[in-house]
Amino acid sequence: MRIRAGDFTNQASVAGTFPRDYDDVYEEVTSLEPGMAFIDIGANQGLFTLVAGKRVGPNGVVLAFEPDQENFQLLVGNTAENNLTNVFPLNAAVGRRNGVETFKPGPATHSGVGQLALDGPVRVMVMNFKDNMSLFGELFGGRRIIIKIDVEGHEAHVVNAMSELLEWPGVEKIIVEVDEANLAEHGSTATEVYDILTGVGFQAKRGQGAAAHYNEVFVRSGARRLDG
Repeated sequence: MRIRAGDFTNQASVAGTFPRDYDDVYEEVTSLEPGMAFIDIGANQGLFTLVAGKRVGPNGVVLAFEPDQENFQLLVGNTAENNLTNVFPLNAAVGRRNGVETFKPGPATHSGVGQLALDGPVRVMVMNFKDNMSLFGELFGGRRIIIKIDVEGHEAHVVNAMSELLEWPGVEKIIVEVDEANLAEHGSTATEVYDILTGVGFQAKRGQGAAAHYNEVFVRSGARRLDG
């Protein structure tokens, strides 16, 4: 795996020295089975994309979103070096509309804190699931789906943007980073995230307020293939 040696985000993920951000996500990603689909929103340089790509196998699909240009280049390089032809990387963020927004990259020492921001110095593409459902529907087919969302405070906006997909019965799990301070910075709350997801049939494993910063896993019971 190609990484930036001085980047804390990658040091922590590869070395396993920051378990609150990685261990529980890793456990869920490794539960993927051959033929399933994984959506990695905030893929960074591709740690979980690579794990998922190998777990779902050649008949599975991984869709990886990463708006930061430098991280995206490493993500694509990592998928190529691992011969993962089942990965579809997109140099874009997920948002409530199709368009272009401003982005503030994380520093070289911590790329994982990059985020959409009104005062961001660079422009990135933003994609809305609702307006691209025919494309994503063709990609996912009847596969069972697990989604990971880690977007530094924009989680509620992403969940809203994916509302139509989340109603698909094939979506089994959604792994969401929850940080009340980050969410508040972007005009939302953890309550909003929980309300949206419980409203479409998911149950939280940990429960709101489990910690100041944690990953929540929302599970839909009885998920099945979309083709019956």
